[in-house]
Amino acid sequence: MKAIALIISLFLFNACLAQVWEQVGSGIDGNVICMAELDGKIYVGGNYAGALNYISQWDPATQQWTDISNGFITYAIMGMFVKDGKLYVSGLYQWQSGDIVASYDPVTNQWQGLGNADNLGAISEIYVENNMIYVAGNGYSKKSEIGSGIWADMAADSNAAQVRGFAKVNGTLFVHKVETADIWDGYSMLSYSESTDDFTGLALETSTFNWFQDMEVVGTDIYCAGSFYIDNDFQRIAVYDTETNTYSGLPGCPENVSNTAVHHDGFVYFGGGFQSPYNHVVRYNISDGSWAQVGDGINAYVSDMVILDDTLYAIGGFGDPILHVAKFDLSSIVSVDKDSKEDVLSVYPNPCSDYLMLDKIHSPGYVKLIDVYGKVILRLYNTNNRIDTSTLANGCYTLVSENDGRSILVLKLQ
Repeated sequence: MKAIALIISLFLFNACLAQVWEQVGSGIDGNVICMAELDGKIYVGGNYAGALNYISQWDPATQQWTDISNGFITYAIMGMFVKDGKLYVSGLYQWQSGDIVASYDPVTNQWQGLGNADNLGAISEIYVENNMIYVAGNGYSKKSEIGSGIWADMAADSNAAQVRGFAKVNGTLFVHKVETADIWDGYSMLSYSESTDDFTGLALETSTFNWFQDMEVVGTDIYCAGSFYIDNDFQRIAVYDTETNTYSGLPGCPENVSNTAVHHDGFVYFGGGFQSPYNHVVRYNISDGSWAQVGDGINAYVSDMVILDDTLYAIGGFGDPILHVAKFDLSSIVSVDKDSKEDVLSVYPNPCSDYLMLDKIHSPGYVKLIDVYGKVILRLYNTNNRIDTSTLANGCYTLVSENDGRSILVLKLQ
C-alpha cells in the first residue's frame, strides 16, 4: 500500500510540474491583497488604481473584469468575507464615505457603509456571523452589529492583540494571533465567547511563539499558514486540533514563507514564497500526508487563493508573463486522485476482540470510533493501520476515516 501511494504521489508531482498557471484577464495594475468567491464570480481587492480601482469582479463566463468600486471605494482593500449573498470588505484608512468597513450587494450593485470601527487606521481581517461583524488588525479586535455603525472591543483585556484571523468550528469562534518575543503571553490560539464577551487562551507553549498568516478549517482541524515552533521544531505550516487544543507539524512541508490556505476535495492548498523544490503554490494530501508542487509560472509570493469550479485562483505581486492574478485548472490532477481512492473501507477481524486492522485506507490520518448514541469513543492518528479495541465494551461501533469520510460498522465481542 505504501509503495502504491508513493508511486501515485510521484506521478501527481510530475503531472503538476507539466502544467502552468494562466493569466486572468488584464487591467489590474498594482498590488492585489485579498480575494473571495461569490455567486460564481471572483472578487479581488488591493491598492491598485487605473482602469480598475481598488476592488474588481472577474466573471469566468464572460472572461471580463469589472470595476465595482463605484466611487465609494477610494483606497486600499485589505480584507474580504462572503456571507448571505453579500461581500463584506475592510480597508486601509478612510474611504470617501468615511467608512472603513462596507458591504457590497452584487444584485443591486450597491455599497453600504458599515462604520469606521472607532476610527481605526487599517483593518486587515474581517469575519461575519449571526448579524455581527468582527474585525481585527495589529493590536485590536472590534465587533459591531450589522447596520448599527456602533463598534466595541471584543474583550476588555488585551489578550487578543495582534489578531490575524477568525474561524468557526462546531459553533466555537477561534482567533489566531501574531506572537512576538516582547508580547509573548504563551497563547497562539484563542476561543471567543459572545456570552461572556471574552477570550480564552488555548494551545499553551511556554517557551516559543508563533506567527500566523491564514487558517483553513477542515472538519475539526484548522490548517495554519505562517511560522510555528512545535516541540522545538520550526514549521511553516501546522495543523491545530480543536478537540485536543494542540498543534502538530506537517512533515515534509515546504520551507520559507507560507501566506494562505484553502481546502478542496481532500487537499489543502498553500500559497507563499516557498523554496526549491517547491515554488509558490503547493498542496497537501490529507489522506496520505504527501506534498506536491501545483503548476509553474508564478514568479512571486502568493498572498491569497480561492477555488471555483475546480479552478484555483491566486493573487500576488506577480510579474511577467503572469500579472497579479493567476488561475490553475485542477480538474486533471484531481481526477487522478479520485481514481486512486479505494471505494470501500474494510477492516479485519470483524467482529473483533483485542485489535482491529484497517485495510484499504490511506495512512497516516485520523480515524474515530462512534458508539450507537453518536458519541466519539476513540479518536487517534492512524500510523500503522492497527487499533487497540481490547478496552472497548461489547457492542456495535461505526469506524470513520476523517480523511475522506468513509465508514464501516464494527462489532466488538470478547
